Amino acid sequence: MSKAANNPTFEERLAQAKEEANGNMRDTRLKSDTAIDYELKKVSQSIIISALQGTYEMLGLDDEKLDFSIKMARRSEYGRISELITSLAKVYNWPIEDVSEIKEIDQLQEDILQYLQTDHNITVTHDLLMDIKEAKGFHTFLARDTYELQEAQEPEYDELGFYLRTFAEYAGMPIIDYKLTPVTWSRNERKALAKVQTEQDAAELALAKHKELETA
Repeated sequence: MSKAANNPTFEERLAQAKEEANGNMRDTRLKSDTAIDYELKKVSQSIIISALQGTYEMLGLDDEKLDFSIKMARRSEYGRISELITSLAKVYNWPIEDVSEIKEIDQLQEDILQYLQTDHNITVTHDLLMDIKEAKGFHTFLARDTYELQEAQEPEYDELGFYLRTFAEYAGMPIIDYKLTPVTWSRNERKALAKVQTEQDAAELALAKHKELETA
């Protein structure tokens, strides 16, 4: 055996130490329950995102809005996967962008159900998707077109959790991350009310300035 083999260089010893440390880190990470949970969530996310993207494409909807929804789902008080499921229920409830196409909604909803079953093996029903949409509720907001105040509708917490888990079962999703609580929702509703007040103040100020210009 050569002298070099008996006396490895610092760089060789460091490389070996890094390899062993990485191996130990990987072994420790994959032994945790968190690792299993993480991988299952990745599967669920892939299933629902694929279904959403395909539904938007089939309907010819704005994919930039979908990309924004997927990105914002990371911050959702409901949980990322749960938010994405409710996004699908929302587009099912209103699968158009032009109000002149409102007469087509019933047929489009049938097309969505058929697409989900045929292309994604998701055998959900009209009632389930509508129940998810209704149970989710919403925070107080100002309508962008009329600036009318839309008062909050508090979620039906237990019912929504049941509907989301039912959807996940029918969609072959191994896990969801539903985490909404009344405390969380109330805290975020206070933030929504503050935002609405700021928007109303800004709108009133803009209107006052507009009137000043008209009378000047």
